[in-house]
Amino acid sequence: MKSASAINLVIAGRAEAADPQMDLFSAAARSAVRYADPLCWTAATAVARALRGLNDCGRQKRHATGVITISPHGPAQTIAAVAEASAAGSSSPLRYPASNPGALAGIVCIMHDLRGPTLNFVTPAAVALPPAAGLAESWIAHHGLPLVVILVSGRVDRSKYPARCLLLAADQPGEPMNPDHLAWLAAA
Repeated sequence: MKSASAINLVIAGRAEAADPQMDLFSAAARSAVRYADPLCWTAATAVARALRGLNDCGRQKRHATGVITISPHGPAQTIAAVAEASAAGSSSPLRYPASNPGALAGIVCIMHDLRGPTLNFVTPAAVALPPAAGLAESWIAHHGLPLVVILVSGRVDRSKYPARCLLLAADQPGEPMNPDHLAWLAAA
């Protein structure tokens, strides 16, 4: 994509996941967010795969990396568990943060030490991707972020949430971002 800001967004990483791959995360990290929804773990798995290709310089940029997540469902399994427990008259305050739709971006950031700005769209990808791509471009062009993750999580059935993500950067070698990349994300 190219805008009036005259930056060239490129794909610095690209990945997908159909299921969580828990061996990508330390035991301490898994314990710290033990109530995270499978949707969040699958998203974190996709981001882990996209970040793998970064060199040491890229790893140092994580504290300034932005994250934009898109999912029309949010952490549905955890939301359902909290609702069931509340209806039964008891609930765990530890589960409430995990049942928030923002948990998707939160778990990705916690697991990968990403500390830039975040935004979570709880809407279909077709609606959210155009503004998400524009926002990523703005964060990079006007706010100096070195990298932005755009992640889309879809839903196959009540228990499967595939995720796809792009790691975007500017003015460096790489495949230029184009509308086909957004279509690939939307197919998650």
